[in-house]
Amino acid sequence: MSDFRANQLAFIAAIRSPDQQIPADVAPERMAVYRELFFNNIQNFVNSAFPVLRSILPASLWQQNLRKFFAEATLTSPYFLNIAESYLDWLSNEPQSLPFAVELAHYEWAELYVATLPCPLLEPFDLTGPLQLADCALVLSYQFPVHQISPDYQPIDPTSDGCYLLVYRNIDDQVRFIALNQLTAALLTLLSERPGLDFSELTQQFSELLPQLAGVEWLAQARSLCFDLAQKGVIQPSQIAEK
Repeated sequence: MSDFRANQLAFIAAIRSPDQQIPADVAPERMAVYRELFFNNIQNFVNSAFPVLRSILPASLWQQNLRKFFAEATLTSPYFLNIAESYLDWLSNEPQSLPFAVELAHYEWAELYVATLPCPLLEPFDLTGPLQLADCALVLSYQFPVHQISPDYQPIDPTSDGCYLLVYRNIDDQVRFIALNQLTAALLTLLSERPGLDFSELTQQFSELLPQLAGVEWLAQARSLCFDLAQKGVIQPSQIAEK
C-alpha cells in the first residue's frame, strides 16, 4: 500500500473514531472540525430517515447509536437512501432495548424507499388483462404493528396474527399504507412474484396454493380488494403475459 493511501485511511479512521490517533501533520482543532462536519451530515440523514424510532429512544441512546454507527459502519455511498439502508443493516446486528426497534426501523426505511423510487405516477386501472403490482408498492410483514407505534404506544409482545402492510405511492405522489390480512398479503405477494397474470389466473393459482379458500365469497372479496387497489393504481396493467 502506498504511503498516500495509508495516510488517507489513517485520516479517515481518525475522523470516524475519536479513539484513533490523529495523523501527525493534522492539527487537533482541524480534526475536530472534520469530525463534527462528517458526523453531523450522517446524523442529519439518519434523523430524517427514522423519526419515529428517534422519538421513542432516549436521546442519549440515540446519540450513542449514531456515534457507534459512524465509527463502525461501512459507508460506500453518499446517497441519502443508501445511508439509511446502511443504518438499518447496522441496527439489525446490534442488541436492542426495544423488541420492535428493528421492525420499526425497517418500516420507516420502506416508506423512504417507496418515496424515492424512480417510477411514474400511478393511474386508475379497471383490472382487465394481465396485471402487476406497481413498482412503487411493497407488501410487508412484521411481528409488531409498526404502523401504530409511537411515543404513546410501544407494544412489548408481538401480535398473535402478525402485521401485514401494503406501502405504496399513490396517484398524488404521496406515500400511504394499507393494513392487510394475511390472505390479502399472500395474494399480493403472489402477484408481485408472478406479474402478467390476469385476475382469473391470479385467483386460480392462489386457490391452488390454498385449496381451502375455494368459494364464491372469497373470490368476491378478492375481486373487490383488487379492484380498489387498481383504482388506486397499486395494481397496474402488465406488458408481461405469463404462459
